[in-house]
Amino acid sequence: MVDSLLHTVVTVAPDTPLLEVLRLMSCVQSAPQFLPDSAPHSDLPWRSPDPRPNCALVTDAERLVGIITSKNIIQALAPDPAFAVVCAQDVMTTPVISLPELDLRNPEAIARYFQRYAIHHLPVVNAQGHPLGLLTSEQFLQYQLNTQLQDEITRHHQTEEALQQRIRLEELVTTISAQFIPLEAAQIDDGIRRALQAIAEFTGADRGYLFRVSENQSQISNTHEWCAPTSLSLQANYQHLQIQDYVDRLDQLRRLRGFAIASLPPTPPSDRLLHRQPQMKAAIQVPIVLEQSLLGFVGLDAERSPRPWGQETIMLLILVGEIIASALKRQQTEIILKQSMATNRALLGALPDAILRITGDGILVNKKPDAHGVIPVPDDEFLGKHLTDVFPPEIAETTLTYVQRALETKAIQSFEYQLKLGNTLYDYEARFAVSDRHEVMVIIRDISDRKRTQAELQRAKDQLRVVLDAVPGLISWIRDDLVYQGVNTRMAAVFGRSPEDFSGQPIGFLGGRLDFNTFVEEFFASSNHTATRETCLDINGTNYEYLVVAQKYAQDHAAVFVGIDITERKRVESQLYESQQLLQLVVDNIPEAIFWKDRNSVYLGCNLAFAHVVGLESPADLGEGKTDFDLFSWAADAAEYYRQDDRRVMESDCPQYHVMEAQIQADGQQYWIDKNLIPLHDSDRQVVGILGTCEDITARRTAEQKLRQSEEQYRTLAKNFPNGAVLLFDPHLRYTIADGTGLELMNLSKASIEGKTLWDVFPTAIAEQLEPHYRRALAGESSSLEISLRDRIYLVQVTPLKDSQGDCFAGMVTTQDITKYKRVEQEIRNALEKEKQLNELKSRFISMASHEFRTPLATILGSSEILRHFGNKCSEEKRLKHYERIQTGVEQMTRLLDDVLLIGRAEAGRVPFQPTPIDLVPFCENLSEELQISTGYKRNVVIQTQFLPDAIASLVIEADEQLLRQVLTNLLSNAIKYSHPGGVVDFSIMLDVRSVVFSIADQGIGIPDADQARLFEQFHRAGNVGTTQGTGLGLSIVKKSVELHGGTITLVSHVNQGTTCTVTLPLTQPSPVDRS
Repeated sequence: MVDSLLHTVVTVAPDTPLLEVLRLMSCVQSAPQFLPDSAPHSDLPWRSPDPRPNCALVTDAERLVGIITSKNIIQALAPDPAFAVVCAQDVMTTPVISLPELDLRNPEAIARYFQRYAIHHLPVVNAQGHPLGLLTSEQFLQYQLNTQLQDEITRHHQTEEALQQRIRLEELVTTISAQFIPLEAAQIDDGIRRALQAIAEFTGADRGYLFRVSENQSQISNTHEWCAPTSLSLQANYQHLQIQDYVDRLDQLRRLRGFAIASLPPTPPSDRLLHRQPQMKAAIQVPIVLEQSLLGFVGLDAERSPRPWGQETIMLLILVGEIIASALKRQQTEIILKQSMATNRALLGALPDAILRITGDGILVNKKPDAHGVIPVPDDEFLGKHLTDVFPPEIAETTLTYVQRALETKAIQSFEYQLKLGNTLYDYEARFAVSDRHEVMVIIRDISDRKRTQAELQRAKDQLRVVLDAVPGLISWIRDDLVYQGVNTRMAAVFGRSPEDFSGQPIGFLGGRLDFNTFVEEFFASSNHTATRETCLDINGTNYEYLVVAQKYAQDHAAVFVGIDITERKRVESQLYESQQLLQLVVDNIPEAIFWKDRNSVYLGCNLAFAHVVGLESPADLGEGKTDFDLFSWAADAAEYYRQDDRRVMESDCPQYHVMEAQIQADGQQYWIDKNLIPLHDSDRQVVGILGTCEDITARRTAEQKLRQSEEQYRTLAKNFPNGAVLLFDPHLRYTIADGTGLELMNLSKASIEGKTLWDVFPTAIAEQLEPHYRRALAGESSSLEISLRDRIYLVQVTPLKDSQGDCFAGMVTTQDITKYKRVEQEIRNALEKEKQLNELKSRFISMASHEFRTPLATILGSSEILRHFGNKCSEEKRLKHYERIQTGVEQMTRLLDDVLLIGRAEAGRVPFQPTPIDLVPFCENLSEELQISTGYKRNVVIQTQFLPDAIASLVIEADEQLLRQVLTNLLSNAIKYSHPGGVVDFSIMLDVRSVVFSIADQGIGIPDADQARLFEQFHRAGNVGTTQGTGLGLSIVKKSVELHGGTITLVSHVNQGTTCTVTLPLTQPSPVDRS
């Protein structure tokens, strides 16, 4: 604003006449203005001449006291046009709104003055109030417009510079690509060197180079190099290197798709292939891959100072690498073709184009053949011929059309076509130019190489897009105004959109969490060129953790952001942290002291128990670099012993377990420890340190000493223990003392027990019985049990042995042979059981007898009383009826007594078994008829008897007739008794090879499942018999009788469906007789 300050301002005193003021103002307005001789060099057009202010400043003693403007003059003229006597102080505006000199460079303050006071003239005064000049609202507005225009031009220049840089890069890539198009195979090497020079000079590198892998993939060499004038060539140092020495580096380079190193540290010789020489300060390499095969890599070196490599440099090397790969592939292809088509290739190089002269009606006037023989006829057969006589019909017709079009338009015409020469298909371009009023000159050019190069360039671009889309992450390009320039396909797909949906959109247009947006804003606001941050992205309502790497380009006006999904890694890290915390909690709370050291026996850590052992409050107090000499300073000999012990274990790589040794505490007290040392390994199984555990066994050692002192006492006790043995065992269940007369009975000896464990001495089954009792004894609890060993029974009593503090240090076992007592006990138990059974039978018999005898006795008593008192009055028929009732009751009681006597004899083993030959056919038929008559008709039940097979007329077996009758009578009677009225009983006799089978099946009430297991017990009856009479002896008698015959009886029954009884008797002398 200082340059915009007006100094040509009318300044008057307060008493100056108003007419004089107007004259001075008029003079200033009409004074000529001149532009300066030369305008300053600026992108802004030179401003117009300063406007002449239509105002005057009123000063008194050089101090500003008022201002006169046109408005003041008009207001003075309005009431009285005669103002000859009016002075400046009469019309001036006072006090004056003025701008302090200090605010002259503050546009915001100036704008507030103009807006707040609604004025058009703003005088500028110094600290003393002296006017320095004048600002007008028009000048200030012009200044603001100029400032905005200058800012816009600056931004435009920056954008244009970035665009120009990108254009220069693209032009460089296009130039490099284009320079390879006309090159032959022999020229490609020189073209590669020029390309290396171009990219090195473009990027400011000191050296550009190309390494190539040999065809047999065994060697790699620096085949091409360009060096700056101040740099030395290194190409000779890297020839025919064995690729096996660098295979890991090359695989890493290919996997990473190249890498850039801004500052190189000194590197070992094995890395020099990638990092070149130690004087190199920075390097960048990009692999050259063609058709999944590594051809080599292209790189740049900087040796003057470290430098960052921009993303554009990496992209430049990738693109140039693709171009070089295509050129090398073409070179290789052309070399192969050269070997088979040398003549054709020479002609192609000598005569690149064919030229024809053709009349308007298609007559060939003259020719110049091309390298491929596009005109395959001699001159004498060519001149004067029509196009259709020489070329294929479709080419001839198209050519004639363009000839006529060129003659009509007088403009150059062209078209492209393909022609197969030999086995190769070539691309040609035909250009038509009018050479005469009736003739056209046709220039035919082979454009096959150009077509291939264009295709390769397009393929390289497509490959670049594929590479970006194949990166396992989200890639985006964002301008510094926080607007997307583009994204890769993967990122667009993650958000369910296309890459085009992102272009031109602000970074927050997807909504969700603001973590990424905040990172982008902070990155552009910072001066950092690169940045990395873990951030959270909201993708379709789900939060994912991403590692975002950002790098600026285009003079820091844009940046590329690469996001890698680390959600799973963060989850695993969280689980790992939790497991480590749990492990630390366990280590700190176990009673054993634990420590670990490095290869030099320097402590790396310990648990809480070890920290207390060495007098520390916590493991954190262990510090760094401590050795045994620091922690056991009062016992230097012990510290040296520990160091030697560690070295022996680490050098032998063999662990050392349960080493008992004494240690001296800082207070001079001695204590005993049980120590274990285990070597620690890295991932390559190399020993890197040692892990140790220590258990304080001082109390145990004391107890063991006391145990040894009392061992003789226990041995004396064991040796003289009557009718048994005494054994002592330690906490590991190992026997320390064994003696007594009972050892020999167990087929054991003192030598076979002492020093061995429980499982070494006894069978597994016995050891499993004893172990819980041993454990309980070691816990301080006495117990006893009985075991059976080698057909003898022993009472085992297990008792804890405790020291003076009441702690259990061992256990004692006493055994006594109680086989004789157990047998007596068993005999007593058996006698009691038998007596119990007899008492039950007695009770059942009494119950049965009281019930079954009551009915017949009541019948006999009733009939006899009637006969005694009323016999003379009864008819003969009634008297006979009562006699029959008495006789039936007597028979019923007799059968009941016979059954009871039979059961008694059977139990005593005194039932006679007298087998005789019996013909079953008449025997069973007669028995069936008897029961049908005596019982079946009364209950309306029919017995159906059947012999299988039907042809048998007789069947003689050896059996006791009385017992067999007892069996069949009981089974048939039961079937009739428990059948429903009108039922049928099936009685079948079936002959088998070695036996005869009797089957009796009814359709009666059946037997409940709960009663079937006890049916053959004496006096037992099913629960569903109701009031049906019975003794519960029938099936018991049947079973006894069947067993006397050496047979079996089975029963199948279902409630309310019936019962089937099957008796199987062996055939002693079967003699079936054919009925016929």
